[in-house]
Amino acid sequence: MLPCANANIRLVGRKHCAAIRGVGAVRAFSLQKAAFAKAITPSTFLLSHVYLPERTPDGQPQRKPSEHPDFMKYDFVADPEFERAPPPIKVMLMEDIKDIGEQFDIVEVPAEIARWELLACKKAVYASPFNLEYYAEKREKYFAEMAKRVRIPPELLKMSELLMSKILSVPVSADAEWTMSREILSAATKSLGLYITEPTIIHLSDVPINGPNPSIEGHLFRFYINLNDKMIVPMLGRISHTSNDESKKSLFPTDDKLLNEPPADGTQLAKFGLTLESVYYSPAGGLNDILAAEGVATFMANRARQQQKEEEAAREGGGVEEKEGDEQNNRHINEGEGRVGKDY
Repeated sequence: MLPCANANIRLVGRKHCAAIRGVGAVRAFSLQKAAFAKAITPSTFLLSHVYLPERTPDGQPQRKPSEHPDFMKYDFVADPEFERAPPPIKVMLMEDIKDIGEQFDIVEVPAEIARWELLACKKAVYASPFNLEYYAEKREKYFAEMAKRVRIPPELLKMSELLMSKILSVPVSADAEWTMSREILSAATKSLGLYITEPTIIHLSDVPINGPNPSIEGHLFRFYINLNDKMIVPMLGRISHTSNDESKKSLFPTDDKLLNEPPADGTQLAKFGLTLESVYYSPAGGLNDILAAEGVATFMANRARQQQKEEEAAREGGGVEEKEGDEQNNRHINEGEGRVGKDY
């Protein structure tokens, strides 16, 4: 047996190489890209002796490592067998995962993604015969429920997530009078790489915003975008006064920190009299006619109150299981309308 601490060593052919399945520094190196670096996962490396020790004669005791420490020095040996990329792994998803699939879908993903991002985090399980049989009843029940629901088109879903992921910096003049309009918002969306050719799809709240007004500098306000006459996306804008006079400038809309500002939380919205809102989707369309008759602010406020009442009734009526199901299936809507994703 060769001297080496904390490792199981085996000789490979005449090259006197050792495949070491170790822990410690080797494990830390192999897990540096993992989000869960505390996991204990052994890795295999092929090594060779720097100084080849003499073979211990049969029946004789092995020499102590302390007699010749150089015998414990190893070099890394490249081996195509260990460098070959592992094949993809077939897994069953336990929840909806963006760009991969939906709950209970059986998909093949690269081995690295499967092991580090899905299996270890319990977001998926191996699609083994045992698991397929174990989850068969749950899958059938889930797919039967999904068949009754209306799915939001993926392109609309992705666009709504993009629009709601940032707070839009809206530059306005600090010198000339202005009133917040669709044209101003349409020009501001170009900072996000969006070009809205039809400003009529933008809807403002019922309360007009006028300026210049230093007291509203940096304030958040709500506006909405109607996608394909089927989806209302609530968005947030932040007022940013600009001027040719350097003494009047307070915020720069091209500032990277401002452009990359994350969505606001409920506490931040409450400072400006706003509340969290979610996307509204109607597969039948006709939202332009509804908004023209009722107004977008009134329509979304009534819908938010109705949702709050339904959630309170569900909690009082023991609708815990239904609520858990909604969290897993938040990309679907029932009865032709509803909410999707997070509130903003």
